[in-house]
Amino acid sequence: MRKKHDPLFALEDGLDMKEAKVHADKCMSGSTRLLIDIISSIYSTLSSNTLYLMRELKTRQDIEQKINHQDRYRNLLLELSTEFINLPLDEIDFNINKALEKR
Repeated sequence: MRKKHDPLFALEDGLDMKEAKVHADKCMSGSTRLLIDIISSIYSTLSSNTLYLMRELKTRQDIEQKINHQDRYRNLLLELSTEFINLPLDEIDFNINKALEKR
């Protein structure tokens, strides 16, 4: 059944998009307009919330990556410091080079 307020049918009848929307607005009953406005509002809110959550997720991933990098750096420093703490001075350069080759 063809509804006179459907903008797609107005487009098929030769109206441009703007005219089709105006035609649909004129033909819609109050309850139909209200329903469309409610659905549009819900969609707008959901879209905004989705974008917000996507940004939050990206921020969290970036922070987790930084924390992971800091943890690896801290562990490397701890490992190196325990290896070098009791070395005689004349062996430090050799052991630093050796440790750098391993990394």
